[in-house]
Amino acid sequence: MASGSVQINFPAVIPALVVFDLDYTLWPFWVDTHVIPPFTKRSDGRVFDRNKDEMVLHKDVRPILQQLQSKGIKIAAASRTDSPPDAKTLLKLYDEIGRASCRERV
Repeated sequence: MASGSVQINFPAVIPALVVFDLDYTLWPFWVDTHVIPPFTKRSDGRVFDRNKDEMVLHKDVRPILQQLQSKGIKIAAASRTDSPPDAKTLLKLYDEIGRASCRERV
């Protein structure tokens, strides 16, 4: 694990599922108001919107999701976004999140 990464101290009994909100939880923007589709993923894994603004995840998201997945914990995403198709597209473009077990608009 890279220096400065988050390390989760798992309890003896771990959850079967962890649900994350999207906007300002996984990424630092509202998908329905701050970014402009279509979104594209470059060969280096970076994701951009139509204006070529890079769409970044919060810095600890990847290591946290990787640790959860390494323990067999299912990951789900939930959001109240007014643009579910755009949110789903971004989820698929980020490999760690794209493997989420469940997605639901609340």
